[in-house]
Amino acid sequence: KNRIFFIKVAASIGVGIRTQVETAWNKKFNKQVPRSSSNFWVPINIEDGYINENDKNYYLITEFFDGKLLVPQRNNNLSIKLLESQMMNVINLSELIQSLSIKDLPDYENINETDHNKWFLTKTTRWYEDIPRDVQTKYDVNRLMEYVKNQHSILKSAPRHGDFAPWHIISLLINVLVLIDGENARS
Repeated sequence: KNRIFFIKVAASIGVGIRTQVETAWNKKFNKQVPRSSSNFWVPINIEDGYINENDKNYYLITEFFDGKLLVPQRNNNLSIKLLESQMMNVINLSELIQSLSIKDLPDYENINETDHNKWFLTKTTRWYEDIPRDVQTKYDVNRLMEYVKNQHSILKSAPRHGDFAPWHIISLLINVLVLIDGENARS
C-alpha cells in the first residue's frame, strides 16, 4: 500500500533481547502518551517476533519517519547549533519520559536494580574510569564525579530511554520530535 517501514533484525540473541526491550518501550510509551495530545512520539510497532520457530534472531518492524535527525553527526559545530534550537523541546521530552509509569521492561543485563541510587553510582563510576586521565584533568571531570558521589542518594527512580542522544531524535516538519532506538530503555 505504498507505505515505508523500518525493520531491525537482530544478528545475535543478545541484540534480540535488546530489540525486545525496544518493542516493549515503544508499546508502553505509546500507550501512555497519545499522539493527539503530544509533540513527542516514539515509533509504533507494526510487527515483531521470530522469522520462524527455529530462529533465535528477533525482528521488529515499526513505522518509518521521514524527517531529519536533530543532530546528524557527533562532535560537529553545526550539530550544536541544531540542538540549541530545540533544547527546550529536548528537555521537555526528557521530563516527559521521567514522568511516565513504565514498568516491567525486559532486563537485558540481568541487573538487580532494587537500589537505583547504588546502581547509578556504580554505572557512573565505570563511565568515569573509562575517561582518559588527561581528559578528566583538562575538563575537571573529577568535580562532576565528586558531585555524583555526594548527591546520588537524592535521585528518584524513573523510567529512562537509556540512549537519550540527539542523534536518536528525529525532527518532523509537523513540529514533532520522534525518539528512536529505545533498546536500552529501563523501567
